[in-house]
Amino acid sequence: MSLILKLTWRNTWRNPRRSLITVAAIAVGVASLVFFWALIDGVHEQVIRLSCDVLPGEIQIHKKGFAKNPALEDTIQDVDTVRKVIASHPEISGISERIKTYALASSAEDSAGVMVLAVKPEQEMKVTYFYDRVITGEYLKPDDVKGVLLGKILAENLNVGVGDKVVLLSQAADGSLGAEAFRVRGIVDFSVTELNSGAMIAHIEGVASMLYLTGIHEFALKLKDLRKSDEIKKELQAQLGKQYEVLTWKDIMPFLYQGIEMDNASMYLILIIVTIIAGFGVMNTILMSVTERTREFGIMHAMGADMGMIFRMVVLESIMLNLIGVAAGMGLGILLSVYFNHVGIDLSNFSDIMEMFAMPKVLYPYFTADSLYHVTSSVGVIFLVAVLASLYPAYKVSRLQPVEAIKYV
Repeated sequence: MSLILKLTWRNTWRNPRRSLITVAAIAVGVASLVFFWALIDGVHEQVIRLSCDVLPGEIQIHKKGFAKNPALEDTIQDVDTVRKVIASHPEISGISERIKTYALASSAEDSAGVMVLAVKPEQEMKVTYFYDRVITGEYLKPDDVKGVLLGKILAENLNVGVGDKVVLLSQAADGSLGAEAFRVRGIVDFSVTELNSGAMIAHIEGVASMLYLTGIHEFALKLKDLRKSDEIKKELQAQLGKQYEVLTWKDIMPFLYQGIEMDNASMYLILIIVTIIAGFGVMNTILMSVTERTREFGIMHAMGADMGMIFRMVVLESIMLNLIGVAAGMGLGILLSVYFNHVGIDLSNFSDIMEMFAMPKVLYPYFTADSLYHVTSSVGVIFLVAVLASLYPAYKVSRLQPVEAIKYV
């Protein structure tokens, strides 16, 4: 075997220029896949966290059916029991109790339909991050039951600023018209156009009083590890029973989950193209090498060398080229990923577009558990296809007749 390896190594570098071109093609393909998988998975992780942290939370719990048909009266009444179940789970790091409703917000100059999210300010800080996105004024204080926060576009549309009065009108739980005056405490940039133009954050006690409402509509949860959301959902659903619905970010934002799946499918399409290129590159290199050494193979066979040995030698050449190319590509791809993970890819010049699609303005590639699977499977496919591409040249040389091969010029 050591003889075959020595001959294989020598033959691999007999034409170093051609071998280096093949290795470079494989390395560039693998490096591109490693980097782009890290970038895609990193961006997916950022987008999921950004989308969850803006407002929805990572898991939501409602009375069954509320998500599809949110009705004001569909509240969770046994709040203490549900709260205890949630608090007992070790993977949950934050809990926020909420009321959701739609209302007409009126200022002295204009009015607009708004989505009102009523929260306990101190709880909400542990689940979402919009408290840190107040660009004018301040976040709600725990005892400020008459204060509200407005999205920046909504504030412009109503022509109000910090300290101005906004009146909310909405149907109350008893069927009457609930109305209450609130004071604007702050203006928020949610980084999502839809929320900036239509979201209002209020204190849960002030809204509950206006709507004559008991109970809450929703528990929003923050997890220690977002990747465990499906597992935690099953555990909470089993503990809470069928009268409640437990939804992960995939259920809350199905469009986001579908977009991620489409991105992954696109990457696999790129993988197919890179694999074809790598396969043809290796096959071309091995075919050229075999053609140049036809006479040599004939002499080796005439001197007693088994054609099976020559077959293995040709396949080993392909494996060597692939191993070198894959190793170089993996190293280059990881270096690129680590570098851009530290410096980021700044797209702040396209901030309006990024905001429209709820995308971060600076992208950071990094490896997740999904990345490891994607990279290993992609590199494995490239390696396998490239090795299979060498079987044809190896089969061709194994069928040579010594006399004809020796005469080959």
